[in-house]
Amino acid sequence: MMLVVITCLVLEVACIQAAAVRIIPIPPREHGYNQFDSRVILSQVELDAFLENISTVQAAMWNNRAQFIAAITQARIDFSNENLVLIRHTEGSGSVRLAISEPVVEGHALVFEINRQAPDIRTADMAYYCYALVVGKAVAAVEIKIDDRPVTVLPINNSVE
Repeated sequence: MMLVVITCLVLEVACIQAAAVRIIPIPPREHGYNQFDSRVILSQVELDAFLENISTVQAAMWNNRAQFIAAITQARIDFSNENLVLIRHTEGSGSVRLAISEPVVEGHALVFEINRQAPDIRTADMAYYCYALVVGKAVAAVEIKIDDRPVTVLPINNSVE
């Protein structure tokens, strides 16, 4: 009986991990990303409203808005099984190099790490980054870890349509 319970738990975790995440290849650095915060988009209606907002109200703020929109659109997100997570990050210097780790599932949370390499002398330009992840509905939260900073948690409330 215990073996059956353990097998079920292992299979559940394996299913969550297998369907948990795919990365959408949006431009990692874009000035237009300063117009929104990290967010979870749960439905096509929310996505359409978000894309409409950045297409009209904030159009002048972008370097290459069309590439961002095309990548999101081509991802063909199935909101009955998936959510879109946009992870935003701002650096006070464009000379800080970022490296992201492969997102991993820990329990029902997806963990996303951003590692920073800051040079001794930095430029004074702001740098805005975004990472787009499609996550399965089994994921209940996204944990964002940036170096030694406190972990940011984006809860995912799948009961909201």
